[in-house]
Amino acid sequence: MVCVRRYAGSWLLLMGLAATCAYASASYEQLIAKGTAELKSGDQDGARRDAQAAVRQDGAQWKGYALLGGALMNLKRYEDAADAFSRAIERAPAEKAGELRELRRRCLTSEESGTASSRPHPDVPAPVSQAEVVLWKSIENSNNGDDFRSYLRQYPEGAFARLAQDRLDAIVPREPEIWFEEGQKHHVDADFTTAHALYQRACDRDYADACEWLGGDYRIGRGVMIDAARAQQLFQKAAQLYQQGCDSGDLSKCADLSNLYRKGLGVAVDSARAVELAQKSCEGKDATGCLYLGIYYLKGEGLPVDINHAMELYKQSCDGGNGSACTNLGEMYFGKLYGVPKDVDQGFYFFRKGCDSGNALGCNELGFMFEKGAGRPADNSMALELYKRACERGNGIGCSNAGILYNAGKGAPSDPVQAARYKQKGCALGYAPSCS
Repeated sequence: MVCVRRYAGSWLLLMGLAATCAYASASYEQLIAKGTAELKSGDQDGARRDAQAAVRQDGAQWKGYALLGGALMNLKRYEDAADAFSRAIERAPAEKAGELRELRRRCLTSEESGTASSRPHPDVPAPVSQAEVVLWKSIENSNNGDDFRSYLRQYPEGAFARLAQDRLDAIVPREPEIWFEEGQKHHVDADFTTAHALYQRACDRDYADACEWLGGDYRIGRGVMIDAARAQQLFQKAAQLYQQGCDSGDLSKCADLSNLYRKGLGVAVDSARAVELAQKSCEGKDATGCLYLGIYYLKGEGLPVDINHAMELYKQSCDGGNGSACTNLGEMYFGKLYGVPKDVDQGFYFFRKGCDSGNALGCNELGFMFEKGAGRPADNSMALELYKRACERGNGIGCSNAGILYNAGKGAPSDPVQAARYKQKGCALGYAPSCS
């Protein structure tokens, strides 16, 4: 029989999720208990949110995924529920796996037999075919990477594509740099759950940048609950790895380590050490090292304040391809910062160079100049494109600005749907005014 009602056959499993686990933190268990109570009371969205929070906090445990699967199943999002139950099965003790497999089987049956009218959201993918289910069930426990490559070739957007990629990664590990780069793409899309999972994989393989980014999100609570101890642990690992890279001659790692000493992340604040590392990096023509050294001169951190020398270092860094340095120069010229005379043309030049070098803030500032007609004719269409480019690179202000223009019909016909989408992404990326 097609399962289109709330599933009640294994409530004992779902009600038992709040049992004490010696390896789980109290906050994780509190989320599970709260979500389970919501599941029982019929608040499926509340249960889903708490389950997702639990998964973000500790993706190695099974109960968060099982709770998520139960909520999604009751919301008739069977494909997503099956995916969640599959993840729970991979992590659950043997005595729970059988019940979880039965829940997943019912989801797959329901998804195959469901109709478009029964789905809660137009973006939910088409029902999974029986052929795909049969193929997946024939390989899900395989240890042959070719099996999962074959599945992904046939069903690149399939119901089990993420699971297939996970299994393939476990069998044939990819370079951690690739995981980090993929994590960055999800991060700028505000898909923090996926980004953090990829960062963790890369960090576990000693990729320092991934440890630092993950630590940064735990520090400020972006996509996860604030966890100062976890953040410190990740920063400490990043600092150790950066030190190893610096010692081996990788000057970019010296620059990264300099920034940690400057901010006291994973190491004690040490301005002299930060300056020493930035100088070493910059003298070796590393653009990021020159950027940090410029900051130290600009702010008087470990060095005497010297605005002119700071600007020279910014220019050296900008010419070396560092978009942040270019944007910093643009702000100094356009905003008359640190006593620099206002020069709209120089501001425009450096904002454009920063944007072209991949700096999201530079694109947003350039968009602002086009929107306001600063030093050139106003062009809302160009402003909108630049705001969108900034948003695509993870700048919440750019997302918000794009939403405002779409809402007002500036640069494009008025589009409330697009306006809402960009505003929501700006909010997800941490720009609070975009949340109203």
